[in-house]
Amino acid sequence: MTRRREAPAFGFDAEVEEIEPQLDEGDVDALTELVRCSSAQRRGRILALLALFEADTGHHDARAALGRLCNELRASNSACARAQRLVSGVLANSEQVDAVLQRCAPTWPLPQVAAVDRNILRLAIYEVLFARQAPVALAVNEAVELAKVFGSDHSARFVNGVLGAAAGLAEAREPSRTQATQSEVTRGDSV
Repeated sequence: MTRRREAPAFGFDAEVEEIEPQLDEGDVDALTELVRCSSAQRRGRILALLALFEADTGHHDARAALGRLCNELRASNSACARAQRLVSGVLANSEQVDAVLQRCAPTWPLPQVAAVDRNILRLAIYEVLFARQAPVALAVNEAVELAKVFGSDHSARFVNGVLGAAAGLAEAREPSRTQATQSEVTRGDSV
């Protein structure tokens, strides 16, 4: 859908050390529309990404940021509950998730990875290797779509490459999970 490519970048490409994420009224309207038009599963991922990004760059509590985002964006209870599970999982496994990220992108020190890409990758690595509820191909596809909307022009390729390596780790652990059918990925089926 070309609509995703037209979504504003919300300042994510700025020098993240210098900014503290704040949504102005236009950003809230655009994000509300993006969340409203997305699938139920993607809404949770978007909210989780925004909360993790805010925690990473603004040094805010991720759970508090998520609560605020759910209110500001008028997100459904199911999307907020899904986002809460994702955020809690990423935070609870942060050291292991970051170790996998470093292993899958050895030439990129973690602080040098763009903050939005870093948090998309954290979310997807958690889903692929720790939560293990969604088919690997679906989690990778969703991460690439988030990178297209929220990242830079090169984010989708970078995220896809790193997650290709992570998918290899998932394949070694659990071969049947990487065998999602194309219809599962296209429909967006996941738990």
